[in-house]
Amino acid sequence: MSCKEKPASKNKHYTLIERKVFLQILDKYKNILEIKKSNATTLKDKDVAWSEICEEYNQSSLICQEVKTII
Repeated sequence: MSCKEKPASKNKHYTLIERKVFLQILDKYKNILEIKKSNATTLKDKDVAWSEICEEYNQSSLICQEVKTII
C-alpha cells in the first residue's frame, strides 16, 4: 500500500460485548495492575494477572458463543 492509499475501512476491532467482558474481567485485577512499583515481585504479579485475564477472556461463554456464530 502506498502512502497515498487509504485503508479500505475503519472497522472497530472489538465488539461492544467483547469490550464489556474484558472490562468486567479487568476490574477483578485492577488492584494488582494499578500498582506503580516495578520491582521483581510486582512485575511477576502483573504478568500472572495478565495471563489470568487472557485465560478468563478466552474462556468466556459470550466470547466463545460469538466466535462460533462467525465460523
